[in-house]
Amino acid sequence: ASGFIRREYDMQCKQLRHLQARDEKSVRIDKARARVKDLHSRILVAIQRIDSISRKIEELRDKELHPQLEELVGG
Repeated sequence: ASGFIRREYDMQCKQLRHLQARDEKSVRIDKARARVKDLHSRILVAIQRIDSISRKIEELRDKELHPQLEELVGG
């Protein structure tokens, strides 16, 4: 899903630049800018989710899996 959002973001950024270069109506530019801003926000939320999940995995590894591994190796 995040790959789709990223591709859509890139496409909308390109569209926005195109509209600005052609000096389109400000209403069209504003709508395109709003779409880009929304997609950017979605990307930031996805990054925050990934960071949170990563921290939970690291915590699980450090607090539960590593001690179990030491116990297995140490006998």
